[in-house]
Amino acid sequence: MPETWYRAMPRADDGTPIAARPSMERYGFRYCNDQASDPIGFVLDKGKTGDVERPAAIGLTCSACHTGHLSDGKATLIVHGGAAAMDLQSFTSDLFTATRKVWSGPFEKAETAPEWQGFAKSVLGDAATAQDRAKLHKELSEWLQYRRDIQASIDDGGVWGHGRQDAVQVILNTVSVLSDSKIRGGLPASTAPVSIPHVWLAPHSERVQWNGSVYKSQDIGIAGSISTSAMIRNISEAIGVFAELQLPSYEALAAGEDLTIKSSIRLDNLIRLERAMAEIPPPRWPEGLWGAIDRTSADHLAGKALYDQHCAACHARVDPKAPFAEIVDASGKPLLNDPTDGAPFVRVVSAFATQGDPGPFVDTDPMMACNAMTHASWSGKMTAFVNLFGSLQSFTTNGILGTKVERFPTGTETLRLIEDMSLRILWDKQAEISAVQKSDVGRQTDSFFAWLTGGDVKPESGDWVIAQAEEVPTPTPVTHALKTVVEVRQTCAQVLAARRLTAPYVPPPAYKAGPLAGIFASAPYLHNGSIPTLDALLLPPEQRPTSFAVGQVLFNPTTLGLGSPVEGGRWSVFSVTDDADNIVPGNSNEGHAFPVNPLSDAERAQLVAYLKGL
Repeated sequence: MPETWYRAMPRADDGTPIAARPSMERYGFRYCNDQASDPIGFVLDKGKTGDVERPAAIGLTCSACHTGHLSDGKATLIVHGGAAAMDLQSFTSDLFTATRKVWSGPFEKAETAPEWQGFAKSVLGDAATAQDRAKLHKELSEWLQYRRDIQASIDDGGVWGHGRQDAVQVILNTVSVLSDSKIRGGLPASTAPVSIPHVWLAPHSERVQWNGSVYKSQDIGIAGSISTSAMIRNISEAIGVFAELQLPSYEALAAGEDLTIKSSIRLDNLIRLERAMAEIPPPRWPEGLWGAIDRTSADHLAGKALYDQHCAACHARVDPKAPFAEIVDASGKPLLNDPTDGAPFVRVVSAFATQGDPGPFVDTDPMMACNAMTHASWSGKMTAFVNLFGSLQSFTTNGILGTKVERFPTGTETLRLIEDMSLRILWDKQAEISAVQKSDVGRQTDSFFAWLTGGDVKPESGDWVIAQAEEVPTPTPVTHALKTVVEVRQTCAQVLAARRLTAPYVPPPAYKAGPLAGIFASAPYLHNGSIPTLDALLLPPEQRPTSFAVGQVLFNPTTLGLGSPVEGGRWSVFSVTDDADNIVPGNSNEGHAFPVNPLSDAERAQLVAYLKGL
């Protein structure tokens, strides 16, 4: 949002500035110090587009979500790359409501509304003309129109609470809106909020995202090391926190004039952020605050033996003194998903049993993985584009390009559309990559993008038709609105079986099991944040707590996780079940019952003691 709008925006409930510190602290946002004007991670973007100076815009960067805090009531530690505990859902809803209130309806009506008059005066000043105000009102209308259905999907997603957000679905829904306006009014609700993940080791890991959907890829030939998948991930997340994107018009696409996706994304900054994140090590246990770790004690050694027996098969061990070193097994052999890529081992475990999958199965709440897998879009403008990602995969694997040009049909998996949009943005921003690398684009990338922008990918008369038909095809069954975990699994399995009829190697819905270095600083646990402590995670599912405080709560250094709320802090209650005692899909705390035979109280304490030292 333009900074002038944000600073001038009054809250809809009490008229105080929404950007003011008391307002932002309502949502649990943290500040670096008493002098900071904005919360951690709120940044200004200034610069030029060509020779034209852009007005400053305010938005979120990585640290807004990935800066954690641990407090025992006496001392507070900042966890770089950890999980923030703000209520982002309420913030975005209140910001949209405030913007709609100052908009005040059609311009002629708004001109008489005090909310609009005060806002316009704050933004434009006393000397603004009616034409200036009309232009501002039009821009405000466009902002609201673009955000309307996306925000509705957030508001319809149930209560996320503090420290949880359904960022993946917000990104998918944003791409759906961009692909074609026919999706408006039909966006799936964002019903699978997840615990904000920590991001240390992410740039070094073979898989990221809770569902393991992003792979660590080879670079695409650009001088220097830039992972295509990392840039796709970062571009996608920038889309999720309000980056502006614009696809060509239908007329331009039909004429083959323009296949460029314009965006406000600063790829050079995303590269810098990725490199900065790569230097964040896992946090180490603060022995001076919460007690030293005796790695020679009988309990610690017993905990290590339990970890080796029950955990190490999925969760690779990282040396805390050399966190970015190669991960090896007991024999010294590198633990990799793919021995050719050199990335740390991250096992991906199926969310539940499906036909033809031998397991193992984590059996945790399937909502997030299934919502992402079943999300499909009326492809609209995207039917004019080649399936770029598949071509790029072929190019980087074989060094040659296939001759078959495939386009996106209606009902395309939205994850595929995100990949394509992100790669095209990557191409459009190659000058920024070159500036960062201080080198020319490599030969392979040059030849690939020459092919990309050549005649082969431009639409040819009679070969295809952009999907502008009035009839909308029957949508793929989705899981977002289902009311039970059983229904989610059944529908998800049906969609998977249907896709495997034409693509046998479609992976099942799954979740990643990465290294547990620094895990003590990552509560709550499981992908959906449904378990407050590591001690509770090691209990049989039926013995785990079903409700607890989230947000600004005290850290429990014994059970390793969330304790009681901080006095005067901002927090909410996470609940596994609804008022009728039914499990809320997305909130289940089932699964991850490893080992199968419950641990004794002594064994749990030994394993917890070992885990805090990873």
